[in-house]
Amino acid sequence: MRRWIHLLGTLALALALTGAGHASRAEATTTVSKSQRELVIVSPDLSQGNLIEQGLYTAIGWGGVILPTATLALRYSIVTILKDEAATRGGFVNRLRDIASKSTIRAVDVIFVTHGLSGNVLFSNGSFTMASVRDRILANLTATQRAKLRMVFSTACYGASHRQAWRDAGFKTVSGSRGVYADSVASYQPFLTAWVSGLSFGTGVAAANTAGSFSTWDATAAAWLFAKGSQRWDEVDSFRLTSGNTGLTIGTMP
Repeated sequence: MRRWIHLLGTLALALALTGAGHASRAEATTTVSKSQRELVIVSPDLSQGNLIEQGLYTAIGWGGVILPTATLALRYSIVTILKDEAATRGGFVNRLRDIASKSTIRAVDVIFVTHGLSGNVLFSNGSFTMASVRDRILANLTATQRAKLRMVFSTACYGASHRQAWRDAGFKTVSGSRGVYADSVASYQPFLTAWVSGLSFGTGVAAANTAGSFSTWDATAAAWLFAKGSQRWDEVDSFRLTSGNTGLTIGTMP
């Protein structure tokens, strides 16, 4: 009855994704050192949105998912956090351009922590379509700069619907949830641990999916939304889908 009650199926698919990630490693790649990669974390004020959304993110302790990002500081030359009022659409695109314009940088990664709807994402200055985010990147970064865009790990709700726009903007590999994203407390750290350990992007996402499937966060969020009368209680589904070259690691580029 509930899409998120599929522990065995989820685990099987996660294992399949892990295998797919390893298989992708056969593709030709070049090495990217710590000094050649930077990371941008986008985190607008998640108390935005309607009262139900605000309550949901408070209830599941969303603020705590930013804390593990300290893990990443040791593996990137620079980690930029665009937080609250700094996390505008224009500020994000400008930061991508500034990083990609550096001759020493070969890979630009993004962790995208925000609200989302099907085809839309929230920045601190409003909700924008992913098409507009894609177009802003295409208009403000040269082809050479866009070639340095590497991965997006998104915690936005309905992030799976955003994947093509990220890919069209130039990112090599992307993940996003099928529905309302609610399990970051369980899934965020497993992805980070796999990624900084040098495992493939696909393997890291599979680790997040496996951890999420055995947590109760999706069920808790669905029950909370149902109690609040939200029509989206039946759309809680944190399972992440991927697109692109999932065999890439923190130390490789095509």
